Amino acid sequence: VQLLLDDLWTNFHELDQFNTGFVTKEEFRDTLMDLCEALNDQTCEIIANKFDHGKNRISYLEFLQPFEDRRRSVKFNNVKTLSQKQQQPEFTIYTESMHKGLNTITEKLRRKLAGNWKSLERVCKKLDCTSTGFLTLPEFRSVLRLCNIVLDEDEIYHMMSKYDENMEGKIKYSNIINKIFKAP
Repeated sequence: VQLLLDDLWTNFHELDQFNTGFVTKEEFRDTLMDLCEALNDQTCEIIANKFDHGKNRISYLEFLQPFEDRRRSVKFNNVKTLSQKQQQPEFTIYTESMHKGLNTITEKLRRKLAGNWKSLERVCKKLDCTSTGFLTLPEFRSVLRLCNIVLDEDEIYHMMSKYDENMEGKIKYSNIINKIFKAP
């Protein structure tokens, strides 16, 4: 795994189209089996179970992090003459890029609605005709437009990937309102 760290990251990242840090159990096992020939089915199953977050979601970030930490440690010990700034850990960039997008979107929504989350909640409830508490992707886009919020496709998919826990194409809008607007 250590030798194939970059290849594993690339493959997992390609499978994770919404930048959630998760892939399905099947995708995780298939990627490991394809790239790490020394691993057998049983070993892949054990690894997948260790990083399982339920609902068929495996955190490849948690799986790869110790290997990146070890690589970073080796680099640091071998190159003591470089300044701290030049030794930026590559893997932290992976993780930061995943969360930076969502934080930017969250801040944009807070600013745009200026604490008026009740209007967002009202619009969500109006579009949720069946009162399930969930909105589909097109409905979520409509809510944003009705609240005069413009997000590009990447930003919308960042939101969906964070709040679509079952990866079904619908989000629980109360989670968005609670986490973005009501959280301290």
